[in-house]
Amino acid sequence: MSGINKISSELRLKIVGYVLLLGLVYFPVFGHLENLSIREWDEARLAINAYEMYRDGDIIVTHFNSLPDMWNTKPSLMVWFQSVGMHIFGPGELAVRLPSALAALFLIFGFLYFSEKYIKSFWFGAFAVLVLITAGGYIQKHATRTGDYDSLLTLFTTMHCLAFLYYIETRKNIALYLSFMMVTLAVLTKSIQGLLFLPGLFIFTLIRKDIVHLIKNRHFYFGMLIFIVFVGGYYLLRESVNPGYLEAVYNNELGGRYLETIEEHQEPFWFYFNNIRLVFFKEWFWFLPFGLVAGYFSRKREIRQVTLFSLIMIVSYFLIISSSKTKLYWYDVPLYPFMALIIAALIHFIFIFIKNKLRIRKATWIKPLLMTILLVGLFYKPYKKIIDTFYNAQTTSYEQKTFEHEYLLRDAVEGKYNLQNHVIIHQGYNVHLLFYVYQLNDQGINIQFIQKEGIQKGMKVIAHQDEIKNYIENNFTFEITYEGWKVKIYNINGSK
Repeated sequence: MSGINKISSELRLKIVGYVLLLGLVYFPVFGHLENLSIREWDEARLAINAYEMYRDGDIIVTHFNSLPDMWNTKPSLMVWFQSVGMHIFGPGELAVRLPSALAALFLIFGFLYFSEKYIKSFWFGAFAVLVLITAGGYIQKHATRTGDYDSLLTLFTTMHCLAFLYYIETRKNIALYLSFMMVTLAVLTKSIQGLLFLPGLFIFTLIRKDIVHLIKNRHFYFGMLIFIVFVGGYYLLRESVNPGYLEAVYNNELGGRYLETIEEHQEPFWFYFNNIRLVFFKEWFWFLPFGLVAGYFSRKREIRQVTLFSLIMIVSYFLIISSSKTKLYWYDVPLYPFMALIIAALIHFIFIFIKNKLRIRKATWIKPLLMTILLVGLFYKPYKKIIDTFYNAQTTSYEQKTFEHEYLLRDAVEGKYNLQNHVIIHQGYNVHLLFYVYQLNDQGINIQFIQKEGIQKGMKVIAHQDEIKNYIENNFTFEITYEGWKVKIYNINGSK
């Protein structure tokens, strides 16, 4: 009877743990997801690709300005998800960003499932999840909080690697097939970057002396066939309907991006290390060496294997991206799940010591109190920092000043301003504005971009760049009908 009560108590504790954990996950992953306007560059480009796919129905070739997009040459998986989101929710930030947030949620479920299935511990997975959702490099713009590739990529690369580890440990071919499926989806998300963990997997297999077993397994070749058929099939199909696509892929993503600096993104070798240490994993970085020690000396073989495996994945991937000529701060996003697993080994060690090893004969409430103090002490500050970063972001003066142009257009989409027959003058990359202009045009609002040389009497001109505002004010007579932080709307009366 006491055994049944113990199982029942453990089950109740686990259910409470799941409920609390998912509640904690919701706020950094999904909370205020629509709060910020569409971000410039990659998110905006993907949003336009998805919007044009939503409108024209071409699911093979992504388009920009109604032409095949030969600048953003990544495969279409993320754009497909965003386009589906637009059909369900309508065009907007939610449709663009929800795939990233859902990818984070599925990664969290993947952590918990892997932990229970392989390590036989809910708590190990829960601690890894808590570290991950308080990692500034993972819960950030250009990862889980915006409609970029990197959250979806990280879901697939992490599950690809963990499935391979599970296969090596158990010899279950279903795990090998799952690993091939995940790496296939990773490549269909972000091209070559989906393959960057393969050297680490090879090193781990060598260390485990499983190379011969792997190459003798016919299911390994069936898995490779799955990868070749779907990845090769996509690229060949795209090339057949969009000639020149493969050449553009090579120039932008393969030799060009890795061997040359693209768009002036040149950084030193230790760029990612310093970002992780000083900015994006600052609260957790110095727990890593202690996590390695705790994992290495764990009595549980599975935790020792996860620790070794995660270390190999981190080092191999880090060396690859640090050797690239083109460096961008979000390229390290796939590292954070593996760093979270290492730190989970340390927290799990302390937690289990308190729960099972610490001998307190009286006052049974002391152990739960100690475990609560441990978890609150570790996670409160980084969790609060993550929440504060995104829940109050739109109200900051920096946000209002920097992105006022986008918020004005978004408010117009929502019917708060009437911008009928207005024109926008914006020098440089304008895709973050174009996303809202598309929506306004589809609502029947006549608003378009023009060059400053095209200004004529009677125009209602929206401008926010100082150079443009100075040009208007020096060359025309006007009335100002709207003035914000930086944006002005001019009613042009004539030339001076």
